[in-house]
Amino acid sequence: MAIPDCPRIIFNDDTCSLRLIEPPHSPAQIENAYTYLKDTQVDWVLWCMSTGDIAYSYYSRIAENAYDLSHLTPPAEGVYGKTPERNLLLSLHQQGIDYLPLLINEFHRRDKGFFASFRMNDCHQKSDPEGFLAGKFWQENQHMRLWDVLDGASYYNAALDYSFKEVRDRRFGVIKEVVERYDVDGVEIDFKRNDFTFPKGTGWQRRGVLTSFYGRVRRLLDRVGKKRGRRLRLITRVPVYEKRLRECGMDVAQWLKRRLIDVLVMSDHACDFNLEFTKYRDLAHQHGVLFYNSLEYGMRLNTSCDTWLPRYVKRPLHSAHTLDPPEQLIRRNRAYAQNSLAQGCDGIYMFNYPCALFEQKPSQTDFGRLTRGLLGELGSQETLRGRRKEYVYWGKLPIWVETLRPAEFYQTIDFKLHDPDVGGPAPVAYLSWRQIAEVNPHASVPYEQSPWVPKGHMQVYLNERLLDEEDFRKERQPAGEIPSQFVIGEHELVTVEVDSGWLTNGANRISFSVPTFPRNDDPYIFIYEFTVVIPGSLE
Repeated sequence: MAIPDCPRIIFNDDTCSLRLIEPPHSPAQIENAYTYLKDTQVDWVLWCMSTGDIAYSYYSRIAENAYDLSHLTPPAEGVYGKTPERNLLLSLHQQGIDYLPLLINEFHRRDKGFFASFRMNDCHQKSDPEGFLAGKFWQENQHMRLWDVLDGASYYNAALDYSFKEVRDRRFGVIKEVVERYDVDGVEIDFKRNDFTFPKGTGWQRRGVLTSFYGRVRRLLDRVGKKRGRRLRLITRVPVYEKRLRECGMDVAQWLKRRLIDVLVMSDHACDFNLEFTKYRDLAHQHGVLFYNSLEYGMRLNTSCDTWLPRYVKRPLHSAHTLDPPEQLIRRNRAYAQNSLAQGCDGIYMFNYPCALFEQKPSQTDFGRLTRGLLGELGSQETLRGRRKEYVYWGKLPIWVETLRPAEFYQTIDFKLHDPDVGGPAPVAYLSWRQIAEVNPHASVPYEQSPWVPKGHMQVYLNERLLDEEDFRKERQPAGEIPSQFVIGEHELVTVEVDSGWLTNGANRISFSVPTFPRNDDPYIFIYEFTVVIPGSLE
């Protein structure tokens, strides 16, 4: 067994690769979890063991088991694979077969690391408080819930408070049980699914609680690893933003300094293409710890929207989870991986990507493109070079353009491209956005407003270079929901081809302005969904 010390791709599987298999079932069918990873850059696999209080994919002797509770959730297709008759893990358990030693051995035979992943505060039970993910401990300890997170108006108030020793002990108990029972290469403590830990405003003063918890897990791994003759690694996935780390009581700098962890994964739980993580990347490397950025399945591209919007516009209720068709999923994942690797990540971490492969049921051709194709590229800048990539900057949109307001005042989109193909192998790039003219909300007299932006009315600059509107391709779009989940009226999809040399390998800006003096009936022009495509020489 020669497991790579520095994996190109760390691959999180929430077990859906084995939960959606047609019966009759046999142990041989566990190959569904690993055969598709052959000839890919996936070097370590993280297998979801627990969703907090519920043992999810093995039979626990100390925690409640999803196997025992599966009858509580009626059979349904659903996005979580709640069809017990298709769940190979449940079927093998009912046959008296522990599939995990077989699965771990097969990954090891293929020189791939196998890690037990533990979600430390998963909140799926909020959607079904009497279902198979909501056990008695959670149901009977409502006083331990974090009722005040996100001002209490949230799905996430199903999370439990780590101030309670009972919560910490239950989480540690399942980790200890799995590590001692199975030949895993280490564990993942996943605090990004979800990252709520302490009552509001108390996290940083209680940071020693989590540091002690990590120390406890580190000592467990060292003890068991010593018996097995190898170091068992500890991976953790945490928020990327400093403010959030403090709110959650996560003293990552202390964990690194004390070498409690071997791999640091950071995530914004979305896919912010402008994300930078210099501080913790450098700190991790300084202490000999690997650093990874998390590529989330189903990009949540509207992380927030504080923009004023016309009354009829419907905004997403929460982060927009886009279900991209295969072509876009491939191009966007390439771009996100490229931006991460170019900033010094040791590889790519992929969260829940098997959902795209097994729950969304792609065609056989697309399945091959999404596995041997995409998973054969994402872990290295060399294999990404020259590939078609799509960079997406939707997180702070829409913006609106007001007549005479200088572009630098809220009428710009800053975007980062860390791509060596820019200005080099890719001679051109394609910029696109959606635009719609809306009624001036301050007009003293009501009037009708066409949604189409008049030709010559608005100027667009790329890195202070005025773009020629004659080069714009404008396609009229019907009213309805757009990919970022806003519901808007009729609008235009604008695309323009530019010389890729007009972009920089780094920070860029596109600006919008209407330079004329305002009239009473001048529209407000809203900009949605800005995207950059680098075509490359390879599809």
